[in-house]
Amino acid sequence: MDRLLSVGGLLRFLNEAARRGNMNPATASASASAVRRVFAVLDTEQAKDLRNVDLDEVLKRFATLNQNIGAASINTYRSRIEKAISYYQDYQHNPNGWHANRKARAQVNRSIRAKSPTSNRSDSRIASRSREKEMSGITTTFPLREDVLITISGLPWNLKMVEAKRLAAFIQTLSQEFSPNENPTSQ
Repeated sequence: MDRLLSVGGLLRFLNEAARRGNMNPATASASASAVRRVFAVLDTEQAKDLRNVDLDEVLKRFATLNQNIGAASINTYRSRIEKAISYYQDYQHNPNGWHANRKARAQVNRSIRAKSPTSNRSDSRIASRSREKEMSGITTTFPLREDVLITISGLPWNLKMVEAKRLAAFIQTLSQEFSPNENPTSQ
């Protein structure tokens, strides 16, 4: 694995973590999808070292190029990318003992940029947003299969039916059997 924080290294890490059972394969796949889609706006040099990339700016560029994607989806991409980067950085420090389930969820608030006096403001802003997110919203569990219990968190307390249907359609896209030519809500 790369010591740099590159897009390619991050994607290889997510693939290997899922393959070796150190990370839920669906989580790794969703994270890899977010990394691929969002960081596609970067040029080759930027993609080689993400430590100097401002995720807020990248997400703004991504949103500008993909105006059909809503703010909630952009926030989901942000969360997945921040978590993936946090996992990758922790893996780089402890490759033999790392496992996604052993991660403290509060560590998601790390900054992408290398530590510097200017990034401390960004770190505290991200940490503040993370704490706000954790304190708000519904968290629930759902028995997906007999041996699989999933947790869904961060749903708004006043979830609307249109939002629930949109979420259900999104979850269908995560299926291995999903076909983009089919209408996800008709199945």
